[in-house]
Amino acid sequence: MGPSNLMIGITAAACAAAVQAEPATVEFRYAPRVGDEMCHRLVMNSVGTLSFAPNAPGTRFTQSTTQETAGKCRQVDPDGSTVFDMKLTRIATRMNTPGMKVDYDSRTFDPEKTDNVAVRMFGRFYSGLVGSELTITFNPQGSPVKVSGMRQAIEKALGPLKKELAHEPMGLVIAPFIDNLAAAFDDSMLDDQLKSFYRFVPTGEGPIPVGKTWNADWDMELPFLKTTCRATGQYELLGVETVRGRPCAKIGIKESFTMNTDPGQKARTGTRPSPGLARLFEKMDMSLSASHGEGVAYWDYEKGLLVRLRQTQRIAMTLRFNPKDIVAMTAPAAETAPAGEQGTQTFTQNLTSSIQVDLLEGEEGEPATRETSGTLKEQ
Repeated sequence: MGPSNLMIGITAAACAAAVQAEPATVEFRYAPRVGDEMCHRLVMNSVGTLSFAPNAPGTRFTQSTTQETAGKCRQVDPDGSTVFDMKLTRIATRMNTPGMKVDYDSRTFDPEKTDNVAVRMFGRFYSGLVGSELTITFNPQGSPVKVSGMRQAIEKALGPLKKELAHEPMGLVIAPFIDNLAAAFDDSMLDDQLKSFYRFVPTGEGPIPVGKTWNADWDMELPFLKTTCRATGQYELLGVETVRGRPCAKIGIKESFTMNTDPGQKARTGTRPSPGLARLFEKMDMSLSASHGEGVAYWDYEKGLLVRLRQTQRIAMTLRFNPKDIVAMTAPAAETAPAGEQGTQTFTQNLTSSIQVDLLEGEEGEPATRETSGTLKEQ
């Protein structure tokens, strides 16, 4: 055997050994320690069309939102459950819809550099959320079971808006939507959203073989609506890979959801006093569904930590409503809708949405700093 053939043989043997070294099973653990940090960046991108006429081509819109969070483990209980203090360190969004273009970053936003009232309110709200602190409790398996602090954060962010709207001519129109926004978000809803990033992790004890599949079914809250969405998920352990120096389980994801038509399946939000916007939605005929929710997650199975997630989904929504109901909500004294706005109208939205989650470490995980220059744009 010549030198070249010898090197080929050694390389082949090394590759074969590496393949054989990949674990055939994975045991999912959750073992954080007090002081451990957990910083993530979440990026949500949407592109689709809006239409106010049946079978119309619609108007194109795009939106991208980035959120960065920094968490630290404060408490580890004897049973293995933990308590994390979580802070929202950055929000950035770019939105291009008919009549408005927004380019916002909480690090650079300056409300004095825009004359557009709606855009300024948008920026003030998100800037008010930055720095908000939440408390998240995880069970011994590493799934979130309780979130507190979200409602207070929303109310804190909305406070400055209400004061400013009191001096704006359009304040009477926007104020009801502001009140309903505060009523729509609470700790239980954030808990549901957070669970979506942990639901694909298999439950139970013992090693999981590569190739194993498992399913999940759950109900999702819908803000303002007295119903839920019924969701289903199919998952598969595809293998083991090293990502950012961490041993990770590679998990395949397929998820979908549709509105729950069972009147007995009411959302928790339905138990609270129904605000104005909720009453408006109650008068609407609405359909909502999502399909092709496919993606891949990389999970540090030794620490119980999400390292990377990539997922896309197609969402379709249809609303049928009478414009006079909107007029009645925004101007209660009005008895009838303006001329030409009688009768039922249809609004449709079709979009493709993607979610990217990345673990931030080192300098990446440092809280974002605030600057004074602003970058809000509108058209």
